[in-house]
Order: sequence, then C-alpha cells, then structure tokens
Amino acid sequence: YRTIDPELNRSEALKFGVTEYPTIVFEAGDNNIQGVTNFTEQEFITGILVATGIQQKTIYFLTGHGEASITRDPMLLSVEDSGLDYAIEGMQRDNYFIIPLNLKQYGKIPKNAAVLIIAGPQKDMDEEEYAAVLQYIESGGKVIMMLDPSPPSRFNEILGLYGLGITTQRVADAVSNVAGNAQNPMLQKANGQFLTSESNNIADKVSVTFFPDAGHILSAPQEELDLRTHIVYSPMGISTPASWLTNDTSETSYSGNEIIGQFVIASVLEATGTYEDIRASHDLMKMVIFSDSDFVKNKYFYSNDNADLFLNSVNWLAEDYELISIRPKLIPYRELVVNSSERDFIKWSSWIIPP
Repeated sequence: YRTIDPELNRSEALKFGVTEYPTIVFEAGDNNIQGVTNFTEQEFITGILVATGIQQKTIYFLTGHGEASITRDPMLLSVEDSGLDYAIEGMQRDNYFIIPLNLKQYGKIPKNAAVLIIAGPQKDMDEEEYAAVLQYIESGGKVIMMLDPSPPSRFNEILGLYGLGITTQRVADAVSNVAGNAQNPMLQKANGQFLTSESNNIADKVSVTFFPDAGHILSAPQEELDLRTHIVYSPMGISTPASWLTNDTSETSYSGNEIIGQFVIASVLEATGTYEDIRASHDLMKMVIFSDSDFVKNKYFYSNDNADLFLNSVNWLAEDYELISIRPKLIPYRELVVNSSERDFIKWSSWIIPP
C-alpha cells in the first residue's frame, strides 16, 4: 500500500477518481479500481470484490401479487413503512444486483438468479407462474419465502410439496414479546429460541429479532421426515413454551382453549426431492422460510437484529458465507424493546422510583 496526498498529487488523485478524502482505493491490474470512503469491513469486502472483477450475483424479488416492493419517492426520497427499500439497499451494500421480477412479463425465472425473494404476497399465482417458480426450485433454486398467516394457496402449496405449510392462526407468546403484545413474538438468543444446525450458521450471531403478526410453520412428523433422507428440514427460530395459536387478531391473553406449545417462525429447508418422492428426484434446492414478512419491511428492518437475520439468510443462500454477521448498524436507533415482564417492572417500579 502507499499513501497519496490528494492536494500535493492532484493528478494522481484524479487518476483514481478521488474527489473527497480520506479515501481508500483498492486497485487490481491497470484499470480495475474501487474507492471506499466508509471504512467498515463490509465496505472493504465490497471494494475488493469490485476491484478484482468478481461478478455481482443477481437477486430477484417477486412482484405482481401484492408483495413488499420498492416505495422510495425519487423526488422526496421518502419511503413507506410497508416497502422493501431498506432490505434492497442492504443487499446492494453486500454487492448484489437487485432486480424486481414480474412473471407475467418474463414468464420464467432467469438462470442467473442467485436467490429469489418472495416477500408477503397477498394475491395468488396463476398456473403458469406457479410452474415457473416450481421449475426454478427443482433446478436447484435458492429461495427466501416470507409468507404471512393464511397465505395465498399456491404459495403454500409449494411448501406443501416438501411437507410444510404456514398456518392460518397467529403465534402469541406470553413470555417473549414486544411491549406486552403477545401477538408480536420476540425471538431471543438468551432464551434459547434460535436453533443451530450443522448445515447453516445464519442465526449464530443474532441476538434478538421480532416478528409482528407471525404464523406457525407446520411440518410433517419428524419421524416421517427422517425416513426421507433427501429432505433436510431445520427449525431456526421458535417461540417459547408459553405460546399459543389464535385466530383472533385482537386477543392478547390465553383463554384456555387454544393450542399451546413452541411454534416455528423461521426455518431452513434443503431438498433433492418432494415429500411424496421415495428418493431424490431433482437438483439440490435451498429455502429459508419465515412465517412473517413484516419483520423485513422498512418499518421494522433496522429494529434489533432483523436486518442481520434477513441479510445473513441471503448470504447463506448465495453461498457468500464470509459476509454473514459482519455488517455494522448503519442507522443508530434509540429504542427500547422489552418483553412483558420487563414492561411490568418499568410500569410498577416507576410508581416508587422516578424514571
């Protein structure tokens, strides 16, 4: 490395396109250069990848069914809470090329798709779209499937091919939730709610995430899945044992009639065949499944470790394992997220001790 004073060596600075300083420039060969002004490990890796000419991987996010998408106003630069803008910007910082994909227009998922993102569809696919998604999956596709409770039937059918599905009921957690709202379950590493597996390290360094309005990821009995060696299903995030499923969106306490248990909110699927197959029948596909799409939308993306969990999932599917969990917090939030017990402590202690 060498140090250049851009005032004393103006021509040299212009050669590398440096117009502000301090700047670190990565150079590979005669013409491959990339400047970095934000001195973080994340930006350094991106700079090295660009300078060395490593091709950007392309990630597509599905549109046309009411999915979360781009909402940024080009004039005001504002975004809507329901948009996917911050998630897209996060993937771009990881050196991915992001493209919206409307299957009505393209008819199929391009072969260069490193990952396909499906974020909270509200309307169903038609037969041709369903066939295109299925063809991509069976040819070894990588998918992030974020489906809200009671998703459109054909999206749920894709999971059903592998013995999975999203419930119509919502998960309520009496112990680990946001500000006493049981239907905003919170996953905390300290509670043992993140499960590790040999095949992925997505959530290894994730401490706290929450999922507003999450469902439960159903799966076939584990003994049945164990008989199908071509399917590896790994729950990744679960609620606490003090959880239940409810159809009432306004219900925040257990009434005594609901199903109690630990419910899966995030999971990983790897398969070379469907649940009905006796043995492998297609290329290895990988899928990260969430029973909620709100956690990745603009309103909640930078809350706690929501961004890390999503971007780590993208990195894992795209096989960029070195990028997992190294990103800094780009927006400093000053929020306090508490569970119901902590909320009650703050509430009642403030009667005696000034806040």
